[in-house]
Amino acid sequence: MAHPYGTDSNERQMIPFFIAGFAIVVAWAVSTVLTKLQWNVPWWVDAPSTMGFYGLFYAFFRKALWRWKPLHWAGVVRVPDLSGTWRGTLKTSFDDRAQVHDVTAQIQQD
Repeated sequence: MAHPYGTDSNERQMIPFFIAGFAIVVAWAVSTVLTKLQWNVPWWVDAPSTMGFYGLFYAFFRKALWRWKPLHWAGVVRVPDLSGTWRGTLKTSFDDRAQVHDVTAQIQQD
């Protein structure tokens, strides 16, 4: 089994699928509401609406929603959030581990 942070993870395949399904449902719901209200939108607004919703939902998931703790608790998202500044020490075999080097890593993750 692949790690969730690997590119071949099942999670990375399933989440876009569910986002696409949600985008289709939302586009259909908006179309239904607009029809009931008898509002006519131009074809160039209505035709790409599913992909537009997909883009918005995917961007929201990528930037914020994947960090939401309940999604981690439910097992939907398993990628650990490592964002932030990490400090530590390092010993290297280059100098036979004679010195301790301070290291700082800043991780920006989405």
